[in-house]
Amino acid sequence: MHLAGQPEIEIEGGTATGTWAFQDTVIATKYQMVVHGAAFYRDRYLRGPDAPGGSPTPDYRRTYEATLSPRRPAQLPPDVEPLADAATQPTTG
Repeated sequence: MHLAGQPEIEIEGGTATGTWAFQDTVIATKYQMVVHGAAFYRDRYLRGPDAPGGSPTPDYRRTYEATLSPRRPAQLPPDVEPLADAATQPTTG
């Protein structure tokens, strides 16, 4: 699932730039895990009848990601890195 909304659009002459916030959720049943995250992407638009709808490669900035799984870290696939457990991290003060 991918939800995007409330873009900030800046118009300058025949071009515009849109910044979109979105959240996504991936349910990977094969790996018994859920990935939830958020990001911003920035797209550029051109005005005119022959102009494409948006940039072929929008700028994408991932800001948050959490991987949830009932499996222990040793049981995760080798290409998946578990998030650090905040309770076991040293604190600075």
